[in-house]
Amino acid sequence: MRCVWFVFELSSVSHADELACPSRCICQRLFPSLGTLCNRRGLLFVPLGIEQGTVELHLADNFIESIGPDDFFNMSSLVDLTLSRNAIGHLAPGALRDLVGLNSLHLDSNRLTVIGPEDLRGLYSLVRLRVNNNQLSQISAEAFTDLLSTLEDLDLSYNNLLGLPWDCIAQMENLHSLSLEHNLLEEVSPRAFEHLFLLSRLDLASNRLQRFAAGPRISSLRPSSLTLTLGGNPLHCSCELRWLRRRLKAGDVETCASPPYLRGRYLVLTAEYEMECTAPSVIQQTARHAAQEGGRIMLSCRVSGDPPPVVRWLGPGGLRPGLDGNSTRRVVRPDGSLEIRVVAPADDGTFACEARNVAGSSTAYTHLSVLRLPQVRKHDNILYTAKQTEKGVEAIRVNEVTAISAVVAWLPVPSAKGVRMYQIHYNCSSDEPLVYRYHLVMNFLTVTNGHGGAGDVKLARGGGWGGKVGHCVLGPQSNSLLGVSCIISTTCSGNECLEVNMTKASSAKLH
Repeated sequence: MRCVWFVFELSSVSHADELACPSRCICQRLFPSLGTLCNRRGLLFVPLGIEQGTVELHLADNFIESIGPDDFFNMSSLVDLTLSRNAIGHLAPGALRDLVGLNSLHLDSNRLTVIGPEDLRGLYSLVRLRVNNNQLSQISAEAFTDLLSTLEDLDLSYNNLLGLPWDCIAQMENLHSLSLEHNLLEEVSPRAFEHLFLLSRLDLASNRLQRFAAGPRISSLRPSSLTLTLGGNPLHCSCELRWLRRRLKAGDVETCASPPYLRGRYLVLTAEYEMECTAPSVIQQTARHAAQEGGRIMLSCRVSGDPPPVVRWLGPGGLRPGLDGNSTRRVVRPDGSLEIRVVAPADDGTFACEARNVAGSSTAYTHLSVLRLPQVRKHDNILYTAKQTEKGVEAIRVNEVTAISAVVAWLPVPSAKGVRMYQIHYNCSSDEPLVYRYHLVMNFLTVTNGHGGAGDVKLARGGGWGGKVGHCVLGPQSNSLLGVSCIISTTCSGNECLEVNMTKASSAKLH
């Protein structure tokens, strides 16, 4: 038995000698694994000729600036990859896709600024990921998709991160250690750690956190079950942090930055009764507003409270603006104001601004009166057909269609005496009310799919089919004109206008 083993080992060494080893690297052929050591070799790129059966690959302390799409082609046996302390600023999308057996990836001390959705694709077995000491400012929400069920140790410390894909981190069911110290985080999702039952270390030191509203499970854990570090943050020591005060021990350096009477005091030395909260109150709100149908209006609701209240709006009928199936039309802004980008008849009624925090809630009401547009009375003698004039010529055209705009043009109506204006109606989705615009006598309009909601139109007089003379900005989600109707009006009395010409365009897809 001993003799047979000796012969087999010699055969393995002989086979290893035949394996390729990149120049300037050291290859350790210790059966059954193969290690390739290329540390401190002055390399400018990943060397060619790395054996595909390599288990450990060390490329630390070089000058590699990027990882190409085929640098690790077909290296499915690789378990440990170290790329620390290089100058890597770019990972080609999918460059690591073949490393399906990789357990440990070290990318620390490089120059990465972004982790894209495809940069870590294919790392189905990854347990440890170190990307600390880079220049990261953004991580895609899909970056960790293939790591969710295996990752145990994630280090993103010493970067420039303002935020993280918290919903993705919340699904890392096997995560034991999460290092986020020395970033620029201003808030942490309270739900991010509620289902991470194996989490034993969470380091959030030296960020910009004023509050840390942990969920019920995290706030109830004993210090022996979870090592939590929050020192070096400008903590606001209100009643929200009483749970943190209870778990601190002598020597912990978490310090209050506010309120003013607690500034500079160690949290562990602060009595809980000093950590107060105040219920919300509405400090600025207008009781009544009036707006033209198709126009834009801002309903203000400035609130105070400690901690800062969360504001939500209830519209007529109890609908929450932004969650009523048309979120691009009614939006709650960061300051608590409600922006209605296109006023519709359904907006007529009472809106409620509700402010809530841990100390209580407060509600204020605003009544919005919608001024309806004039109703058009048809004049059968001079009404045009929907798409054609009496001579069979198209009365309206939609042309010059691009990804962001379309030119709507129509023929002048010399036979209609006393024409003062054109009234333009358009909408961009079936659940969106018509947008109305009035213009002086002209016959050109460019409708643009841009950003910032419906805007004003600046047009000049024109004749015939002419050229582009203006633009009108639609909402950011618009990609089609479901209908454009043009009404040429003469006189208006009260809520009634005499219609002298009406043309209508078929749907125009902006492509």
